[in-house]
Amino acid sequence: MQICLCPVTALALDAELADSRVQLADALGVEIGEWPPDGGEWDRAAVEFFRQRVDDDATRTWGPAYVIADNRLVGSAGFFGPPDEEREVEIGYSVCRSERRRGIATSAVAELIALAIAGGCASIRARTTADNVGSIAVLERNRFSESTRATGDDGVINVEFRRSLH
Repeated sequence: MQICLCPVTALALDAELADSRVQLADALGVEIGEWPPDGGEWDRAAVEFFRQRVDDDATRTWGPAYVIADNRLVGSAGFFGPPDEEREVEIGYSVCRSERRRGIATSAVAELIALAIAGGCASIRARTTADNVGSIAVLERNRFSESTRATGDDGVINVEFRRSLH
């Protein structure tokens, strides 16, 4: 699947905060159907968080991006900040329900891996829940391995995956 990771901009984030799909479509120059991805972490709090930081160099390099495919906004993917002292970054991704099972998440994670390698990272981590078989398959296709598993206070089993870039 051919995708493009389009880094967030102030204009796009302002459109999201205004709940305007028309403005968001104009800001990105794409069509928008379902948005934001159902069940993902790209919610109003995330948009507000990144809007406050969008002009920061670290956010531009190590922040979120919109996932574009076939001239449509189909998801979000990106980093949760710059590499830590061990040169590890954390990634996240979410694909609109109507666009799932087309290889979009797998391609987005592959792009994030390439960016992390280019940025000198040593490893990448990602988190999901044990019942999210689609996300686990995406990570496994991109050569991540399960590193930890823990049950949260809410009873949900959280799984962390890692991939070495060496």
